[in-house]
Amino acid sequence: METWYPTLEKPWLDVPFWVFITVQIGYYLICGVILYRILKLFSPGRRRNASLTLLLTMMVCAEIWNYLFLGLKSTTGGWIGMMLFTLIVIATYAHLRKADRYSSNLLIPYLSWLVIDNVWIFELWRVNR
Repeated sequence: METWYPTLEKPWLDVPFWVFITVQIGYYLICGVILYRILKLFSPGRRRNASLTLLLTMMVCAEIWNYLFLGLKSTTGGWIGMMLFTLIVIATYAHLRKADRYSSNLLIPYLSWLVIDNVWIFELWRVNR
């Protein structure tokens, strides 16, 4: 972040780094609460397995996005990775909406953030192609 990112042309929507850090901390806290609820409230079976798989896939995809954007220093990888990550978050939300409404509601603020994040990464990619 300290060497590559500052060299990029910034789009009209430029989110300060501290906002990203704050959101990421909140994201992992939300994931922790959802994981706890899945393990505590769901009896072993298909619903629990599907919920765990989606949640863990969502968390792995977040790290893949970090690698594509920050590790590879790629705005294209970041943009494509963010679109795929957003789809996984939506799928997780939709599944949890049926399985545990409380857990799905925890994802609503993060889904709202992803709207801003997707605009930001698209614009960052667009001005730095």
